[in-house]
Amino acid sequence: DLPNIPLKDGDAVIVPTLEAGSDFGYDRELVGKSTLSQEQITIRIFSNPNDTLATTNLPNGSRLIDILNGIAVESADLKAINLIRFDKEKRKIVRRELNGQKAIFGDSSQNILLQNEDVVVIDRTWINQLNYLFERYTLPIRTSLEFVLFFRSLQQDTSNVFFGGGNGNNRRNNNN
Repeated sequence: DLPNIPLKDGDAVIVPTLEAGSDFGYDRELVGKSTLSQEQITIRIFSNPNDTLATTNLPNGSRLIDILNGIAVESADLKAINLIRFDKEKRKIVRRELNGQKAIFGDSSQNILLQNEDVVVIDRTWINQLNYLFERYTLPIRTSLEFVLFFRSLQQDTSNVFFGGGNGNNRRNNNN
């Protein structure tokens, strides 16, 4: 039970940060939908079925299923979705394999809450190509800014990497 202490002008309240891995009932979904936090989040979507490299803004509190609405599901391998996220506490990139088909059919463990600057990769071909890029051509990414800048630069000129041409022949480079 917390004491009921009246605050006066000039008082300061210090709230310590949570230790890594200890949420103590912290409801990320509630915080995501709260007006106190960031209203919009930016998500990058790499989708081979649509030949799409898109940046989209979604309301904070959005889940994986919210981005699957724009994917051609008949040609996408929804069982092979990778979420790539920079973990600020561990200072490294974290990858998580998700099953979009299970998310669509109500599996909440697969329909995860998205965070700002998440990267969603749909189709194993793209996952393998991104893994190859990370392993062969990038320095270790140590900050969230380096993570964001890496994917922004990758998105700006993907035609050489994924589509084999250098004249902007990326068929669908959407910036919403």
